[in-house]
Amino acid sequence: MRIKEKVDEEIEKKIDREKDRYLEVQQEVSELRRKGKPTELMEIKLIDIPAKLKIAQLNKEENDIVQLRRAIDSIKKDVEEEINGSDFDHANVLIQEAFEHLRKDEKKQAVEKYNEMTKLYKFLTQDLKGTVYSACSELRKRLSE
Repeated sequence: MRIKEKVDEEIEKKIDREKDRYLEVQQEVSELRRKGKPTELMEIKLIDIPAKLKIAQLNKEENDIVQLRRAIDSIKKDVEEEINGSDFDHANVLIQEAFEHLRKDEKKQAVEKYNEMTKLYKFLTQDLKGTVYSACSELRKRLSE
């Protein structure tokens, strides 16, 4: 009987942690909305969290907690991208900076920006890689001249 109680306590702690994370991300989305940022997708995702939380509390199964955690992580990622910009945004900025350095005949700085961008490239989704690839190809061509 004590083992069951201990397992239930651990599950309850995990659920409480996820509940706290949910309240935190809900607050972050609210702050973004007040600043006039687009939060519609985040708000739609937030709608599912209370139901997932309730299921986890009732079933007390690890799988339900994992699903809850993933849903909250997805919203947190959206919030972070809205605040910091996405990897795609950063890659585009680096490409623009590299081309600007080339225009100023600053090849060393252009190469540094290109190298930074290639590190971000692997984190992009396949469709975004296609968009960035043509600019990278042109940049690489100009750097080799």
